Amino acid sequence: MKPTHEPEWLTAKRAAEHLCFESVAAFYQWVRRNPVPVGRRGRTLLFDKHVLDAFVRGNFSRTPRRVS
Repeated sequence: MKPTHEPEWLTAKRAAEHLCFESVAAFYQWVRRNPVPVGRRGRTLLFDKHVLDAFVRGNFSRTPRRVS
């Protein structure tokens, strides 16, 4: 299945801000407790904004592409 959007990759800091977490550490704790799909560029974790939004709404249904 082709994605319906181009990924908008967020760093953990930007993802935490987008989801209104109090800190990046709190966001990482949430990620460890939930099967949130991630991409990577080297050692940096990247999160697709649209997939995060769908995951939080409970509408997650696809695996994001890896960042090249």
